[in-house]
Amino acid sequence: MTAALAFDTLQYSKRLQQAGVAAPVADAQAEALAQVLTTGMDALATRADLEKVTLATRADLEKVTLATRADLERVTQTTRADLERVSLAARTDLERVETSLKGDIHALENRLISTEGQLRSEFRSELRLLEQRMTIKLGSMLVVAVGVMAVLDKLL
Repeated sequence: MTAALAFDTLQYSKRLQQAGVAAPVADAQAEALAQVLTTGMDALATRADLEKVTLATRADLEKVTLATRADLERVTQTTRADLERVSLAARTDLERVETSLKGDIHALENRLISTEGQLRSEFRSELRLLEQRMTIKLGSMLVVAVGVMAVLDKLL
């Protein structure tokens, strides 16, 4: 936008002439200064220009903010869904491991019960054998003792 600048070239030229500058030089200087001021003013931003840029910047910033919020919400939802999926998979895996461990524990309990039964049976068998050997030894000792008593009875 071009800003209007009030510059009276005629009055400026007259002042220069009153100061002793020749009329053609004073007129040329007045025209040159007017051209510089007009060209310089075209390059300056006006308040309206600044307001327009400010509004456009605010609109762009609002668009970026909305897009960022939407992206953040989308990432948040995706992350939540991923976490839920991972959590569900972990729960499923844990349940499978728990079921497997319970089966293993049950199998070990059964093996322990079976082993305990076998050990009890073997222990009873060993006790019976030990009892038989002790009976035989005690019987042998009794026979020897009766024989010694008979020999002693004959001798005495």
